[in-house]
Amino acid sequence: MVKNLFRFALLFVVALSVKSCSKKAANAVEEILNNDDGSVCDSIAKIKIRGVKSSYYVGDSISLSVSNVPNIAYKWTQENKVNSVSNGTTFDLRSCTKNDQGWIYVVASNNKCTTNIDSVYLNIVNVPVTPPCSPTNNVIQFSTLPDLNFTNTYWNLSPTWNRMSLSGSSGSFGVYFNQYWNTKEPEDGVYDIANSISFSGVFSVYSVFISTISQSIYYSSNNTSEKVYVTHQNGKIQVSICDVTLGGSFGGTPVQTKITGKITAP
Repeated sequence: MVKNLFRFALLFVVALSVKSCSKKAANAVEEILNNDDGSVCDSIAKIKIRGVKSSYYVGDSISLSVSNVPNIAYKWTQENKVNSVSNGTTFDLRSCTKNDQGWIYVVASNNKCTTNIDSVYLNIVNVPVTPPCSPTNNVIQFSTLPDLNFTNTYWNLSPTWNRMSLSGSSGSFGVYFNQYWNTKEPEDGVYDIANSISFSGVFSVYSVFISTISQSIYYSSNNTSEKVYVTHQNGKIQVSICDVTLGGSFGGTPVQTKITGKITAP
């Protein structure tokens, strides 16, 4: 009987030892997992967007990135855009436009950690260029009409069209800018020609509409493949026009002329 009691006690001790070892092993595994979660959470808290520049020119490629940490989900979004634009560790734009200007955010998350959000601002500007012609300032030359010489110029918001315009003398000649520039100074660079003062259709913020009245005929820009050139001289906006087509109608008959010139804000 004593022998049996001894055997039972020995088995009980072994069972306790096994239970204790199993508990220690489980605790060790849990500690490792907790440490891993802590490491991931620490990494999430440190996520920062890399590669942003102070500014980009229209047409530039943009490449941003964050650290690649396992077990983290990434989501990139752009200001004023509903859908996410990337779900990886990188954000790439092959050819940026003015519409891409604004804040971009990356959200880094893990279901066991606090979500972290980092953001950077993309500043996108027009490409500055030198006009291909050098016309006389505040003079518009016509191919088929008398020239215009401006004794006064005006840079203001057109009450009729609710957009900024650079006009000369009596206002019979005007360069009208996209409404985007109603509260901003237009950037230097190449601007497309719009064929409607309402800028209806697909026109970028870098576009202008030109109109004038000569010999009682209303002329306006109509060739959207042509360009004008915006610069600033001594802080004043200046538009150079190099052989741009204007069209009108006289007695129902289409008429056309070409203009070259330069107009500078007062």
